[in-house]
Amino acid sequence: MMRYLNKKFRRDFTASLPQFFSVFMMVAVSVTIYSGMSAVWTGMAGSYAAYAEQTNLADAYAAGEAFPEDSIEEVRRLPFVSKAAGSLLVRAEGGAADEKNAFYVNTFDDATLEVMSPLVRSGEPLGQDASERGDGGIWIDEDYANAHGISTGDLVTLDFGVAVRTLEVKGTVLDPEYLYFITSHVDTVPDHVGNCYAYMTEGCAEDIYGTVPYNQLRLRFVDGTARTNLVRDELREDLEGIFGDTLRSVQLREDKATIDQVNSEMEQIQKMAALFSLVFLLLSLLSMHTTMSRLVGNQVVQIGTLRSLGYGRGCIYLHYGMFGTLVALLGSAFGLVLGLIVVAPLVMAIKQSTLTLPSWDRIIGPDTAVLIVVILAVCTVSAIMTARRIVRHAPAQTIRGHVEEERASLRKHTRSKMSYGTLWMRRSVAAHPVRFAMAVISVAGSLMLMVAGIGVWDSLNSSYDEVFDHEYSYRYAGNLAGISSKAVAEDLGDEPYQLSQVASATLACGEAEMDGVLTVLDEGEQLHLFSAHDGSEVDLSSVSAAMSRKAAEDLGVTVGDTVSYRLDDASENTDVTIGAIVDARVPQGVFISADRVDDFIPNTIYLGSEEARKKAGSLGYVRDVVSVEHQRSNVDEMMGSVRSIMYILMLASFVLSAVVLYNLGILSYIERVREYAAMRVLGFLDREIDGIVLRETLLNVVSGLALGVPLSLAFLRVYVRTVSMEGVEWVPYIEPGHYVLALACVMAFSFFISWLVCRRIRRIDMVEAFKTME
Repeated sequence: MMRYLNKKFRRDFTASLPQFFSVFMMVAVSVTIYSGMSAVWTGMAGSYAAYAEQTNLADAYAAGEAFPEDSIEEVRRLPFVSKAAGSLLVRAEGGAADEKNAFYVNTFDDATLEVMSPLVRSGEPLGQDASERGDGGIWIDEDYANAHGISTGDLVTLDFGVAVRTLEVKGTVLDPEYLYFITSHVDTVPDHVGNCYAYMTEGCAEDIYGTVPYNQLRLRFVDGTARTNLVRDELREDLEGIFGDTLRSVQLREDKATIDQVNSEMEQIQKMAALFSLVFLLLSLLSMHTTMSRLVGNQVVQIGTLRSLGYGRGCIYLHYGMFGTLVALLGSAFGLVLGLIVVAPLVMAIKQSTLTLPSWDRIIGPDTAVLIVVILAVCTVSAIMTARRIVRHAPAQTIRGHVEEERASLRKHTRSKMSYGTLWMRRSVAAHPVRFAMAVISVAGSLMLMVAGIGVWDSLNSSYDEVFDHEYSYRYAGNLAGISSKAVAEDLGDEPYQLSQVASATLACGEAEMDGVLTVLDEGEQLHLFSAHDGSEVDLSSVSAAMSRKAAEDLGVTVGDTVSYRLDDASENTDVTIGAIVDARVPQGVFISADRVDDFIPNTIYLGSEEARKKAGSLGYVRDVVSVEHQRSNVDEMMGSVRSIMYILMLASFVLSAVVLYNLGILSYIERVREYAAMRVLGFLDREIDGIVLRETLLNVVSGLALGVPLSLAFLRVYVRTVSMEGVEWVPYIEPGHYVLALACVMAFSFFISWLVCRRIRRIDMVEAFKTME
């Protein structure tokens, strides 16, 4: 008997191919977007974990001055410390040929390799007996080597301040400590052309400096020790007791931006996928449920016939369950493949522009499997439940084409002055409220998806335009090393410049806490802060402190509240009263005037003219000067990578919207084909029927847009704020022209489907349309 059911299945599949194809497309698009993003963050998590384990990544870091070996031995005896080793980190300038790039050189010996073992990508291994190797070699960052065409055996000349050395490149390495290689707050994205991290033996360092005073300390914790703020504070106390005033800072692995950025990036992808896919999937699942229910519901006569021929309920459930299962399986498989080969590489390209991992794997996570199971369940159960509602009636009733007897309305009908088309539309909505609700939800959901896809791109562009066009008016920015603001003023005179002290800090208000940035600004006109309340420029010297809007919202801070901050190199909190909330997109944190702090030690300089840059360039304490155009080009390069995934999201939104609206329109036509045929028999002209169809479409579109316009803007606000990185505020925004385009697309899709329905009405086979009523 199943042989005949299989034949029927093939015929039904062919006859209803457009509807099955629409479900296939909804499943495929939904799985494509989510699985592609999920594969990236799941792969990143696995790659990072293996990378950290392979390179003995430290659990905690301390910085200071001249850590003695006997004190480091005391650290090793702390109850939760399993390994500890010191090293020297120095900054040198140079490179191949006559280049003047920044090199951040770490020393190592055998003990260091137990807490810092860079992954050798080419050349000699760092190996054992490192402390005895004084052969003048150096291992350099692979990204820098690739950018400059440097290979093993080449020479680099470095100026260490006390001496200049020409060193042979022993190999290239990667280190998870520099996953996100940002060297200062001036950098907008990692600069692998101008910056390089490197490693040399302690013997080589002794040859240069005469001694190796450790200024870095790395620690590995005992297995099972959680890296929490409580552990960090306890560790800081212990280290202060051992090293005293020579200790500068204590950080856990998660506190270092160069390491923890990978977690922030993974979290951003997860939020982007979860929120976008939430609306995507709800719309798709609702449409899938409706489609499968209607497909099966239109087979009342066939189900009655099968029951009359002796087919059991189990066979019928299995047969119609396959309607949903097969199309969901095919769509999921296609979407999974498409996600891995199209979406995942695009998302990876975005992350590869900022992060460095030795391998980028695409791994299908358990969440993707759960999604596919949910889709299978919705499609299959929808078909089975609809079949069950029909099967429970007697075959003699279902074989006649309906499962419930129509009850005559007891309401007294009065003559109406409305046109027949309007009456027909009103009665249709009243008789089929679910159908009308689905049409409205589809229009609203389609608009939400399109606005989200386009709006994220507009929001990013608008936010960075605000930064570079209004917040920043300088032309160049650079780093300062060990100089006072008074000395800078003497050297630069009347040149346009502004100094700042920028430092990472932990911000807290009440029980709320976040990682942010403390920016202490001296007088000048190179950086501008604007009130988040009325947009007026804020004079920082007139308020005790200001706070960026996003940070204030995260901590629940309002004007007049007290916020405490603790710098990464300090052990005590400092309280400030917030006098203004400012519309600062980057950085996120607290802004204080230099005249309100006791020790203003500038580490960043902003230059407002070419003459100021030339004069500053001749000063030895001004380093790494970059133009604002260079900063903007780095952002544009990153945005170029983001653009590709935005195109995918927008395309997916358009495709899903078109499929959902087409599917609902065609299904409504199939359900009403007898009504349309009756109109033609009663003498309605084609243009009159077209007017009725278009009028109903207009009602659906207007109702859907009335719901979709506020929801789309609200969803864009939630979506953009959720996917924003912690240190940047992306303000929700969509170009008016782009919003009109989204509206036009939804309306065009809807009326195009109506036009298709009108064309099909003209080709109705009148005999076939009334045949099932015999």
